[in-house]
Amino acid sequence: MQRGSKGFTLVELIVVIAILSVLLGMAVLRIASAREDADKKACYTDRALIARTYQLALIKNSSTSLQNFIDDPAIYGTYYSVKPTCPAGGTYTAINGKIVCSHPEHDNEVSAGSGTTVEVTSNSLILTIKALANLNTKDDGQALNKSLKDALNGEFLPVEESIIEMAFGDKYKGSGLTWRTDTTRPTMIYFAGDGNSAHSNWNAYLLVVDGVLYKSNATIGNGSAKGAGVAGLSGKTGTDLVAALAKDFTVVGPIDY
Repeated sequence: MQRGSKGFTLVELIVVIAILSVLLGMAVLRIASAREDADKKACYTDRALIARTYQLALIKNSSTSLQNFIDDPAIYGTYYSVKPTCPAGGTYTAINGKIVCSHPEHDNEVSAGSGTTVEVTSNSLILTIKALANLNTKDDGQALNKSLKDALNGEFLPVEESIIEMAFGDKYKGSGLTWRTDTTRPTMIYFAGDGNSAHSNWNAYLLVVDGVLYKSNATIGNGSAKGAGVAGLSGKTGTDLVAALAKDFTVVGPIDY
């Protein structure tokens, strides 16, 4: 075709088509990669949802099997309108307290506890421990808690509602439990009591020792929970500590802080 005439030569058309093909191929790869990333994130979110609702199921029945809950959560209660599944067709399996997906690209594990315990995190406890790091932890328990309260602008930090529900059920939510500490000699004790006094009469509804969350076994006449004494626990170690804890407290599960 002569220069100046309208239209394209065959070579030009082939070049244009080739360029468009390359661009289309790149676009398809990007779309496929974006879809894979979206599926991976959705899969992780679904497994995280299963982990959270499994923790709620453990409140009702501490022997609930994680694998059974994954396979058929409806037998334990109405937790979902639609059962969470991998959008890429993977299957979920419980392995050592974690929920894993069979899809080869979905290798990010989700922890759901060991089957009879629950793993939780308390941001309030983390902030309490950070505040304690700047204090003289050689003070006795009451003096240390007064300093802790001052460091936290005059208010102890509240226990998360999810942790209270996990330990005691819905009826104790909104109970106003707050974190305190006992001394560091020789065992560090963190405990949750009511009120805003420096010691809360040394009665704890919740207790954390060596990364384990405990709840009080003590009850009042109508069966409602009440705090159990923690005075002196920080002075115990080994089998003496284990025996003292077993007397008044029940394990809820590991706690991250």
